[in-house]
Amino acid sequence: MKMPIGALILGVTLASAPCAMAQEAATPYPDPQCSKPDLIKPPLSNNDTAQVGIYNAKVKLFNRDAKAYNDCVRAYIDKANLEVTRIHDQAGIDQKRLADNANAAMKDVQDKIQRALAESNALIAAQNNTPSR
Repeated sequence: MKMPIGALILGVTLASAPCAMAQEAATPYPDPQCSKPDLIKPPLSNNDTAQVGIYNAKVKLFNRDAKAYNDCVRAYIDKANLEVTRIHDQAGIDQKRLADNANAAMKDVQDKIQRALAESNALIAAQNNTPSR
């Protein structure tokens, strides 16, 4: 059975469409869950020892909280960078697979076109060699 070339190409195109539709929708990456330290204000007077002592205690707490915040942000960034690398690597694998599939489909179409042309040329040649009545 002979199939028109246009129908053949359409069939190959439709057969490859599910690959594109199967792609997952991207989900947003979560925000960091790091607690920011509260900012502190210096005492109104540097002459009040009690106020300076309270301020120094607040600075000590702020520095501890700031270190925890920075550690949390660094861990978040490291994890996010690993996720970026994973996504990039997977995209490369998927892209190669899609290219391989597309190349194989195109070769199949081209082979079928060549066969159809050869059959058509053979039919025309046979027709031309038939004596007329």
